[in-house]
Amino acid sequence: MSAAQEPTFGLEVAIGSAAAAEVLINDVLLAKKAAGDPGALSLAIQSDVMPGRNIVEVLVGTATTGPRAAAAILPAGPSDLFVTLRLQLDRVSGEGPRFEIATEDLAEEDWRPAATGQPVALPHRMVLAFDAPAETPAPAWAAGEIMRQAEILNPVMAELDRLHTLLERRDVEGFTSAMLARYADVARAYPLRGTPRRLREEDAAELGQIVGSPGFAMLPIEHHDVRLRLSAGGRLATCVSRDGHPLLRARIDGLPVPIDMPVLFSLIDGRLQAVR
Repeated sequence: MSAAQEPTFGLEVAIGSAAAAEVLINDVLLAKKAAGDPGALSLAIQSDVMPGRNIVEVLVGTATTGPRAAAAILPAGPSDLFVTLRLQLDRVSGEGPRFEIATEDLAEEDWRPAATGQPVALPHRMVLAFDAPAETPAPAWAAGEIMRQAEILNPVMAELDRLHTLLERRDVEGFTSAMLARYADVARAYPLRGTPRRLREEDAAELGQIVGSPGFAMLPIEHHDVRLRLSAGGRLATCVSRDGHPLLRARIDGLPVPIDMPVLFSLIDGRLQAVR
């Protein structure tokens, strides 16, 4: 098969052990890192790239002043409080299944407050803006309506409850049927990953392993203690627990931590659709 994929954008992020950070593009959360260990993130971002101007943000805090905490001042920045953000472009060539990927560094931002010897204002916000070609297909959520908390909380919770029930019943077919818009969006951004049908089959195989594992159980949803989280300027919505975990979480024997299954919805053509 011939490689018919346009160049794709990506991010490389190096984060010092003293830093807690959130990485976003166009107000969509890509990754979070807690303070305590250094982090090296390689993030695929093409699914959320818009035609024209795009904004990458890294919100940086510490263990005591989180990335979204109230403002605070450190007398000086420790040497392990730093973030390096690099925007890259991947170009794919060759014939499948043997492809070659050439990576070009487009831009870099580096924040190392220890080098200044000055007090540090936290949280710190790093910004990297770039332009994507006008012909870049927009992500599915870009077609969504702007949602309001008072109107969308109950519908989003109802969808998450429905998905939770499907997983409890080990209904992989039903769950993946609810993710069709998400598979289509990934296939749009990364054609070499396959068709929406292939992506669904891969997801179903992975889910089948999870729900068939010894000790599989979905963690109950604490309905009295959930929070609506809007992003992408109000075009993406989900609900999380008080501590920020997704509501769809599974336990299986042998894993010390739950398996998170985050799902984000957009309101498209008057209907909530799982798009991320």
